Amino acid sequence: MELVTFQPIGGRCFDEWSMRTVDLYDLPGDKRALMAAKYGGKDGVIAIPEDQYLVHAFLLDAKFVCSSTPWKLTDGTDASALSAERSSR
Repeated sequence: MELVTFQPIGGRCFDEWSMRTVDLYDLPGDKRALMAAKYGGKDGVIAIPEDQYLVHAFLLDAKFVCSSTPWKLTDGTDASALSAERSSR
């Protein structure tokens, strides 16, 4: 990764966008099984498709599955509430 530019901005251009790292290993068993059944997998590892259209479908499914999962931080805080709080700033 290479930083191309850095400059202060007056405000966010995409207020409703939020980003976070999601590890599919952390999904509950039923949701992991769903993704593995749809896209394949072996030994608990969900396969990421190579076909560009399936990759898009995979990302949309991952977004839906992960958005509907309440993530907890190590201190027990609900990460989705924290994300919503940050977005409102």
